[in-house]
Amino acid sequence: MELNGICPWCGGDRLYYNPEKNVYICFKAKCRRKGKGRPPVKTWLSISKTSSRQAKHVQLPPDCHLLEATESHVSKRIVEYLDRHQVKLEELNRYGVLSTHRSLVYPFYDSQGDLVYWQERLLFSKRRFNNPNTGKGNFIFFTHNQPKVCCLVEAAISAIRIARLMPAAAFLGKPTSAQLQRLNRTKWLKEAIILLDADSYTQAFGVALGLRPDIKTTVILLPKGDPCDYTDEALTKYLQ
Repeated sequence: MELNGICPWCGGDRLYYNPEKNVYICFKAKCRRKGKGRPPVKTWLSISKTSSRQAKHVQLPPDCHLLEATESHVSKRIVEYLDRHQVKLEELNRYGVLSTHRSLVYPFYDSQGDLVYWQERLLFSKRRFNNPNTGKGNFIFFTHNQPKVCCLVEAAISAIRIARLMPAAAFLGKPTSAQLQRLNRTKWLKEAIILLDADSYTQAFGVALGLRPDIKTTVILLPKGDPCDYTDEALTKYLQ
């Protein structure tokens, strides 16, 4: 197995780490950093596993790379999308969001740094999302690690937007019973603020009823749209 990630020393995308040998090396000419142990990488770009036992490991969509503000058509389309959702490029970089020639990609890694799931937000297609064939039931996009109070939303972009104000988590679409079971298994979640899109009133109350009784729940009903349609000031008033 070998992991390719962003080098924490030079910022390049040619750092490779072999967990089996426990060694790393950056192949960028001006860096060439290498050593033993696990490097402090925040964003893994891809993971390759060669053994047959691990053949079903999830792989990112082709051509994934870090988000950059360039003059390319794709970059401009991404910036326009972020402007509409009132989110900054650096906010997506903070959560390891990647891009391809047609989309944004939200990756999910486990505690060992292995890619376990991703969601691709298409920007040049009538279809809105692509997901791996593993199913999203066990995955929720969290902006903070084990928050006691958390705002639950539908879209990952909404969670990143709300993270300015408080910890947030996204169901990546309509909530599923498996996702609620995952939340109920947590020991750290004490309070949930449910802020789904305006057309999801039934699902919002379903989430409130599906969470275990000791989790304090508040359902906020938006008059229209989704959380990204509102200013930070308006969202703050809703979340108070």
